[in-house]
Amino acid sequence: MAIDPGSLLTGFAALGQDHRNAWWTSALDNLPGRITPYLGVLLNGLFGMLFNLFIIPVFTALLLYNRGTYVAAITALVGAAWKPKLPVLLQRVVVNYARFVLGMVQVYLIVGALNTVGFLLLVGVVLYEMISIAMQAFNS
Repeated sequence: MAIDPGSLLTGFAALGQDHRNAWWTSALDNLPGRITPYLGVLLNGLFGMLFNLFIIPVFTALLLYNRGTYVAAITALVGAAWKPKLPVLLQRVVVNYARFVLGMVQVYLIVGALNTVGFLLLVGVVLYEMISIAMQAFNS
């Protein structure tokens, strides 16, 4: 069932000014009670993101700075048969992990770009419909 924009605007215009003021007043009075749960979730996500933006580079720098210590500890733990193979193995692990991270960044960028394009198309369609409704109201 399609909604006719002309009849929707005509019906809204037929409402009295007092009725519209009562509706806005009621909506604005109920807004603080409705927004509080969402505000907590929003702030929790925001502060979690900011914390991660700070702590991840710090941990990465510490791990890279102390890499020699970690390699020495792993070398001391493995048996004599693995000691000559360990530097090559660790190098392969680092390269493969770097490729994995690079692949994940590429996937995130592609998905983000596609989501942005989809959102802009959706907003464009909604804005087009709103502008066409407004233009019909002014032309009638």
